[in-house]
Amino acid sequence: MDDAQGVVAVNGKATKSFFLKWIWRVQQIAQVSTLVMMSISLTLQISGKIEWRFGSPYAPEIFTFSLLAFVLLSLGYLCDRRFKMWVEQTEVVVERNPYMMFHMTAKEVVSNLVQWIPMYEKIGNQEGARVLEDWTKEAINVDPKVKPLADKIIMKFDCEKFVREKYPWYGG
Repeated sequence: MDDAQGVVAVNGKATKSFFLKWIWRVQQIAQVSTLVMMSISLTLQISGKIEWRFGSPYAPEIFTFSLLAFVLLSLGYLCDRRFKMWVEQTEVVVERNPYMMFHMTAKEVVSNLVQWIPMYEKIGNQEGARVLEDWTKEAINVDPKVKPLADKIIMKFDCEKFVREKYPWYGG
């Protein structure tokens, strides 16, 4: 048995993995289950007050639950689409992540070297190719972690020869 199945291993890593996986699974349904439990709770509290209006013993609960579910889903839709409550929060997350705004990841470096710069050159946009090549050089020089990771990706996709011939500055 392996780590993912939760067998106790050295230093309890497998046990920790097992419990973290189950915490994650519960968190995935937490919002929906909270709404359902809140609707049920409110339904049971309100049903005693409106019981006399319906002939069936279960009609008040079904009606109230449906009404509450509709109201909660409508409020969720309004908060998400109309009020745009989370847009600013995600903009701040993007702005604070240097790899989203300024730096390149190793995957982006390789993509530029193998795909985008040659494409710009092929369509005749030499200026765009030069700008992208300069930016890629800068990304490799600014972050020392990028080049070793880019080298691994280049070796994995067997494009070492192409990169070394086309970009002598890249080095090995």
